[in-house]
Amino acid sequence: MTADGERSLITDLQAANNYKIEHFHEEAQKSVLDAAKVVYSAGFFMTVCPDAMVEAAKACHAAGKTYCLNLSAPFLIQVPPFWAVLESLLPYADIVFGNETEYAEFATKMGWDASDMSATVAKLQALPKEGKPRTAIVTQGAEPTLIATAEGVTSNPVIECPSVVDTNGAGDAWVGGYLYGLVEGLSGEDSVRAANFAANHVIQRSGCTMAEGAPGFS
Repeated sequence: MTADGERSLITDLQAANNYKIEHFHEEAQKSVLDAAKVVYSAGFFMTVCPDAMVEAAKACHAAGKTYCLNLSAPFLIQVPPFWAVLESLLPYADIVFGNETEYAEFATKMGWDASDMSATVAKLQALPKEGKPRTAIVTQGAEPTLIATAEGVTSNPVIECPSVVDTNGAGDAWVGGYLYGLVEGLSGEDSVRAANFAANHVIQRSGCTMAEGAPGFS
């Protein structure tokens, strides 16, 4: 905690930074992948073991499963080797998550108008895709979340929050809520409701934590 009350997040990657494709190929991990119906990758893993991400994405495509990808950070778009991995993943990414900063960086990389977020998310959705159409999602803090599908772009307001304590983890909580809805077979609208519920709860607490006895999503 800094003197002005702001929190910072310091990561210690350790084992995560030493992941090898050989582990991914072990039977235990293959069994998990085979049993999963939704697979989610944070973009940060492109710096560690991109081969595992690509193999998982292609395996999901071949089996008719849903592969989700988070852009995670602007630097992954800026650095050529990571951008190359992202380009190889996007054709298999059924759902692409990101915040407004990450989507703006993507737009800049593509030569699009980074100030037009609605057009940016629509253009990313329409990029070449194997199999079923892609869904592209951009969260924008307190501003509405934009979701692009083959049918167009929708604007989805967040829950008003009069007291924001800490926004660390808000985006991850939003994605977690949305994925909950996805694996539970909820409608797109209810998945957004679950995402907003999770993010709204997290920003009212210090750290990405859930309060004991907190009411569940319904």
